[in-house]
Amino acid sequence: MDGDKQYWALVITFFKEQLGYKDLKTGDLNGPMFNFLQIIFLVLRIKIALTDKRYDYKSTVLYDNLPALLAETYSGFKDLFIRAYKESQQDQQLLSGSEVKEFILQHIIQNDRVPYQPTLTEPVIYSFEASATNIGPGQALSLSWEVAHVTRLELHRNGRLHQEIQKITNNLDLREAYDGKPKKVVYQSVSSH
Repeated sequence: MDGDKQYWALVITFFKEQLGYKDLKTGDLNGPMFNFLQIIFLVLRIKIALTDKRYDYKSTVLYDNLPALLAETYSGFKDLFIRAYKESQQDQQLLSGSEVKEFILQHIIQNDRVPYQPTLTEPVIYSFEASATNIGPGQALSLSWEVAHVTRLELHRNGRLHQEIQKITNNLDLREAYDGKPKKVVYQSVSSH
């Protein structure tokens, strides 16, 4: 991600994810109002990057979580965004740059409790099951799993990567090559963001 990521996307994401305005488009806000709201995210991003050394300005984790972090910073930001939307719909502009500046000063810059922990949820493996613990020569083994918040899922065989699994799949049939000797094979799933 480049440092020049477009802040307008954060404004739209905030409206959709934090306020439930699922059908909002960029044209639903007038230009000056849209600019005021973008500045809020710029300042929040800079504040967190300068205060919490785990996240630099270009961190994609930080960028992706800015709408949720803004909502956690001060609940009044939701009211400010709703007001900006309503005034844009009525072709009014009562919300001023100085009012937005005051919000930024009080609730971001001078606020020592700005949340720094991104709200990204860790991957979870709820279940990973095999159809059998012992199989005979040439028999198939079925593995199934239930996961959440996963972008990458791998199947390891005896501690080594065996196969990367597509996200949409939640089961897999396997057949072990049989050389006539008893052997122990351990499968495990590994998930990540």
